[in-house]
Amino acid sequence: SQWCASRHNTIDAHVRSQFRIISPPPHAHYQIDPVLPASQQMLEFTAAVARDVQWFVNGTEVPPQRDGRFFWQLARGQWNVRAVSCLGTAEQIFSVE
Repeated sequence: SQWCASRHNTIDAHVRSQFRIISPPPHAHYQIDPVLPASQQMLEFTAAVARDVQWFVNGTEVPPQRDGRFFWQLARGQWNVRAVSCLGTAEQIFSVE
């Protein structure tokens, strides 16, 4: 019974990760390529440990694609991305030139 209460017993241990934005990373900077079509210059939004996330860029909701992934077409400016789920809310800023 000594082993059961020790730090060596890791069976069934659960580590809860914090809800956060993975992509874009904090303070990311992107550049629009004048050679590529605008439709090919997209940023995928992803979050850690979350399902059913709603995404907002500068307060405007980003709708999911048919496959459930979230893409946003690059546009010049400073942007605030916000992810909202049942686990919490996360925000960060990124920029596009």
